[in-house]
Amino acid sequence: MSVEVRGGWLTRAAIWLRTLPARRRGTRSAGILFRASDMEKGNFVLLSGQAPRELVYGLIGRFWKPKGDIVRFAPEEFATFDRAGVAKLAYGFWIEQIDPGRTRLSTTTAIWCPDTATRRAMLAYWLLIRPISGLIRREILASVATVSTK
Repeated sequence: MSVEVRGGWLTRAAIWLRTLPARRRGTRSAGILFRASDMEKGNFVLLSGQAPRELVYGLIGRFWKPKGDIVRFAPEEFATFDRAGVAKLAYGFWIEQIDPGRTRLSTTTAIWCPDTATRRAMLAYWLLIRPISGLIRREILASVATVSTK
């Protein structure tokens, strides 16, 4: 899957701000090009995938921290990872054939927090980023729709 998300100024500004700590370390591109390979460059780990029908990525860290405090892990470690103060996130894309001329692409995020302090930190962060996260997702899905109709 490879999609260029042009996005509006708000999306570009949000991604620019969120990737600033990583860019300062020289570890991440500032672009808004969404490809499966870029998910892995961004520390996401492919958990399951039956491309092109399903892709599920995992990420473990303290997402509310400026650098995200990302934890490296192997795909088979994701399900059993359980460390206080660290959240797990699963981010998936699914393609469903509705009829011969129509396809539905959906995305979802699931977050697991092992303790109350982590849930509180993640909730505060999520309340802050939720509107921007939703905007970015809508732009990704709209970009896919545009690509698929060309």
